Amino acid sequence: MLSHLALLGALAAASVSSVRADTLPYVTEPNLPPLPYNISYTAPNARLSDGYVFIAPHGGSPVGLYIMDSRTQSAVYIAQPERVMNASTGAFDWRPQTLQGRTVMTWWDGYVSGSGYGSGQVHMMDQGFSEVATLGRVNTSDLHESRLTGANNTMLVTHYQERPQDLSSRSPGTASGSILDGCFEEVSVPEGTQLFYWCMLEHGYGIADSYVDPVLLPAPVSSNSSTSNSTATSSSTMVSSNSTALSVASRTSSATARGSSSSSSSSMLRKRHTLNSSASSAAAASATVSPSASGSTSGGTGSTLPYDYAHVNSVVKDSAGNYLLSVRHLCALLYVDGQTKAVLWQLGGKRSTFTGDGTSFCWQHDAQWVGETSWSAQQTLEASNGGKRQLSLFDNASNGFAKNATQSRGMLIELDFAAKSASMRAEYSTPGGCSDLLSDSQGSMQFLNEDSPASSSGNVLVGYGSKPVFAEYDVNGTALQSVWFGYNETQSYRVYKVQTTALTLHPETAPAVAILNGTLFVSWNGATEVTTWRIRQGSNATDVSKRGFETIIPLGNGTQTLFVEALNADGTFLARSENMTPQGGRLGGAIKGVTPAAAVATHSPSATPRAGNTSTQRPSGAAALALPAS
Repeated sequence: MLSHLALLGALAAASVSSVRADTLPYVTEPNLPPLPYNISYTAPNARLSDGYVFIAPHGGSPVGLYIMDSRTQSAVYIAQPERVMNASTGAFDWRPQTLQGRTVMTWWDGYVSGSGYGSGQVHMMDQGFSEVATLGRVNTSDLHESRLTGANNTMLVTHYQERPQDLSSRSPGTASGSILDGCFEEVSVPEGTQLFYWCMLEHGYGIADSYVDPVLLPAPVSSNSSTSNSTATSSSTMVSSNSTALSVASRTSSATARGSSSSSSSSMLRKRHTLNSSASSAAAASATVSPSASGSTSGGTGSTLPYDYAHVNSVVKDSAGNYLLSVRHLCALLYVDGQTKAVLWQLGGKRSTFTGDGTSFCWQHDAQWVGETSWSAQQTLEASNGGKRQLSLFDNASNGFAKNATQSRGMLIELDFAAKSASMRAEYSTPGGCSDLLSDSQGSMQFLNEDSPASSSGNVLVGYGSKPVFAEYDVNGTALQSVWFGYNETQSYRVYKVQTTALTLHPETAPAVAILNGTLFVSWNGATEVTTWRIRQGSNATDVSKRGFETIIPLGNGTQTLFVEALNADGTFLARSENMTPQGGRLGGAIKGVTPAAAVATHSPSATPRAGNTSTQRPSGAAALALPAS
């Protein structure tokens, strides 16, 4: 590491632009791995939205929580390793949201099964990066959804519930087995009190509605067998052999099987949301699995893993108090009454209420209403009663081994409730001419201006899930830019973008500095307001523009101690580093972050704090969001 740092210092002294902050380790934050962020395509004269991009890479490297600046292609924030509970599987659904009128950032982490569902908790932190709430519901939350509902101060989370079930209709010879019932709930924040709970099975959606079949495992062996404690690593479902499978949602004339499999950990992460029949067959051939070890139940000639026949992967609540669900293994969306819990209609799948090309999707993710952010309940009810509404989704068109198209896409769909028709108004695909981006799992779609989906005032962001790609489009579906990130089959469950003017972060830390071979390195993890670093050495002050996550500044021949102040665009003092000797010695004296308004009243930009002043007190005007942890 020392030789690497020496190389960094030599490069920096020669040319500031020689060191790319997104590929080499940071000198000031050596424990924070950079995330490669490579723009592969930008359309001529593209009108891109400036913003911060939330990415939670997992499955490859690095793993963690990242906020990237789309203007500089560099990190703004990288989570400390301890922020993510399970480093082997990473975090999911990392995003900015609003609670009690303030910005919070949320993510899920926990245990992720090989079948693609999770058991864990949702974390929430404020704009100063202090964790203010943790929600872990009684049955623990699943990884797929952790959406705040806005003014209601509630959160929607998914949950998978194992239940006994006769599987003989889908798996001959397996009269006794179990299913994973697709459920969701609405809970209060921060208490975590359950306010609404709904499951597929009790509301008339059973295994006959699914496009996948159970996987049959070998018959269980006696408990004293040396192999009885083997653990199944295969997925719980496979492509249906039913002749009607995919007939509703197919975008090609027939489904194409793709029987690839892998036993490597990175492959399992890549496939965790997919249905890998070859891997299941390999597991059946090479390992004997006991019911206690695998969580399966015996039946007929063998056992099955819990049958994930539904796979609920997104939930959103509208102003009328009803819920829109994406159910991946039904290739369908359901609209659930928030009072009676009845399913009011279905889009896609075997029992679609609507007809038209807006039903031609399968294995989808992230369904949500578009253009309704400011709608009243009355407007929503009127549109649903003979009017029109628009929704978006990410159409994977693949579950890992079966596909009904050659690429995944975002879809904008208009529902005509009078005609019971669903029309695709726009398609978002083929970024930069890349026509084979087929995402087996995960994925997201976001209108960056939700209230104007039909205008030119906002763009659309599509995250490709199991592919390390996201792309920005105009509202009509023209690709403007595509970005690849990470190494080694990295993926991100969803990707979000927020305007730079809409997100202000002020860490409760001080800028980090290091001096190496006559070169000063400075960064401040998570700070969005810094535009200028002011280096103070004796009576001299030099201003340097902030560049990327870590700014590299060649030093002169001064012999006095120095420190660095962080200034915003108005020249307002935000925080300052500790005192440093020109040789890199640390003398203390840092002042940690405060809000700009409080900083003006509390600290003079020209003042030199005493060595050893490491006060962490935040002025009252910058208090953290007061939410007790649940």
